[in-house]
Amino acid sequence: MSSVRPVTPVCLVAILLVGLLAASSPAQGQAPPAKRPMTFLDMQHLEQVGTPRPSPDGRWLLYTLNKPDWKEARRQSDIYVVSIENGIGSTRQLTFSRGKNEAQPAWAPDGSFFVYASNRDAPPSKEEQNQLYLMRIDGGEGLKITDAKEGVSTFAFSRDGAWLVYRSGKAGEEQLYRLGVKGIEEAKAEQLTRHEGGVGAWRWSPDGRRIYFIAPERLGVPTELFVYPGKTHGIPDQRNQLVKAVSEMAWMDYYVRGIGEKFSWRMVLDTLPGEETERKEEGEKGTK
Repeated sequence: MSSVRPVTPVCLVAILLVGLLAASSPAQGQAPPAKRPMTFLDMQHLEQVGTPRPSPDGRWLLYTLNKPDWKEARRQSDIYVVSIENGIGSTRQLTFSRGKNEAQPAWAPDGSFFVYASNRDAPPSKEEQNQLYLMRIDGGEGLKITDAKEGVSTFAFSRDGAWLVYRSGKAGEEQLYRLGVKGIEEAKAEQLTRHEGGVGAWRWSPDGRRIYFIAPERLGVPTELFVYPGKTHGIPDQRNQLVKAVSEMAWMDYYVRGIGEKFSWRMVLDTLPGEETERKEEGEKGTK
């Protein structure tokens, strides 16, 4: 009798990527396209698999599939599930909110359900705002479990599975809130923190009984706010990834190492080869 060898989450994600590439290969009998270096636009056309989350019992893997929509100049993500034992043939799409994003799936510690972030109910003027939804592995309609006025930015279950904590509020004023996991479908959110300047990065303590967080302004740490265009929790485009990297390095140099200058846009331009020359040439043309 043959046995089925379990597929690890990492291997499974690799197999999914290979499957996506194979699906885009030319049909039998057609000549393959000429080889050429991959370009930036090629990368933007690829569907991207991300945030793999194995279930606590090791049987299932949740992941997101991010698809480009060039007509609308944006990407859309949905949540899928696959059996780790049975592989690609068991893949199921769990969310279908057209034009909206479903992301950041997180299993409840007992594996009975998972929670994810979505902007499906966000008004057109605030499409970047996410709320949290609950879904069980057999699918069905996602159940909305938060109604935060400013949306939800980050969230995590406590290690003992008793609480779901999330961060919400206006930029610079975000606070932590909690929902009891028992009866979470009907639970009301309770505010956990009330700090001037808001709550920054936060983590559960190793024993799962406490939360560590940073309140930057209360500690006298200089802060800066950057708003990036887009409708996802992350920064998918390379231009703004570059802005983020340069601005963070400039902040660390100035405030931690005591060197350099405060961040300015010219710092970003100066990191791009040829940009300074092009600006000089454009300036010369303008004076003729």
